[in-house]
Amino acid sequence: MNGRYPTEPVAVTGWGGLCAAGTTISETCAALERGEVNCGPVPPELFRSSLAFPAFSRSGALTGPRGRELLTATPYSPERLNRTALLTLDALGQALDDAGVTQDELRGQRVGIILGTTVGCTFHDEDYYAAWRRGERPDPGPVHQYLE
Repeated sequence: MNGRYPTEPVAVTGWGGLCAAGTTISETCAALERGEVNCGPVPPELFRSSLAFPAFSRSGALTGPRGRELLTATPYSPERLNRTALLTLDALGQALDDAGVTQDELRGQRVGIILGTTVGCTFHDEDYYAAWRRGERPDPGPVHQYLE
């Protein structure tokens, strides 16, 4: 170690990702190469808005087959997890498939995940904060979920 960061090599064995441009790394790269974007009105399933600004959004089910498989290994139901967590499961499933690694092979192993997100699912908690700002006492579930 150089005092701050380890100098040992790190192996990246698999990657996955999804966004408005594509539901896989290859779809996203192809859309970027073509200069395509997926931008339109704010989808009503994300949040309600009277503003006419565009949003980037991934359409379709929030969890694909591999994401649903990973979800069964957790104590959570899809309704309990926010949009960002469900999308993360899809990306994680893609990365595991890309690496050719199963969940059983990972048990007891030391692994790392690098995760990037843009909004961290702030839209999921909008109703809570709107009620709080109106002086109401909304259920603190979204705050507890965020802190877990």
